[in-house]
Amino acid sequence: KAGIALLERDMSKSTVLKTDPLNPLSISTSNFEVVSQGHFDFSDTEKIYIATRNGFNVFDRLKKTFKRYFQREGSPLLSSQIKFLHRLTPSTLLVFTEKGINSFNTLKQEFDTQLIYFDTKILKIFHISEDQFLVRSSDKIQLVKIEWLDNPKVTIKSELEVDLNSKITLQAKNIFVSSDKQLGVFNTRLQLTNTYNLPSEIASIQTSGSVITIGTADGLHAINTKILP
Repeated sequence: KAGIALLERDMSKSTVLKTDPLNPLSISTSNFEVVSQGHFDFSDTEKIYIATRNGFNVFDRLKKTFKRYFQREGSPLLSSQIKFLHRLTPSTLLVFTEKGINSFNTLKQEFDTQLIYFDTKILKIFHISEDQFLVRSSDKIQLVKIEWLDNPKVTIKSELEVDLNSKITLQAKNIFVSSDKQLGVFNTRLQLTNTYNLPSEIASIQTSGSVITIGTADGLHAINTKILP
């Protein structure tokens, strides 16, 4: 909640980024309770693109300043709640918001007019492979194919009903859906491969080879997936 630090690969330098209410060239929020690789794009040598819960931010590596984009009247940005970034081409960055997808031209440094609306509010996005994504809403997860160039559209390949408290974890070639004490394991086509019932509420999941390590309220449980449940 006090900002975010960007580290060099050799850990020799760090840049701490936090908002300054009096400085419009600072990042738009200091609240980074939950971050993932999908919140950042480091593809450009001059810019870093950052998704936040309060706007889309473009960091100038040389000037150490930000340009901030928000949803407002006349702006093509669908929402200031940015969920995920995906580099489609060297000059096209897909910006996933809670309401749909925008496209940011990294050469012109502006949003294109092309966009896709979602039917329901989006809580989280996972990139599966190439043009396929897992889209999480309050009551379901959907495996979708996104076509952007020429004629943007979303095709739903598969979907699964979940409750609001369900936790979604993507690791390797598995999608884990946990709710209370039950863990469902799905492949990347969103097909159920296994179900496990734990003695207490599931808190975290980690995989290593064929072993799933599950953190629960009463300790760790290891499941060897080569052995039938």
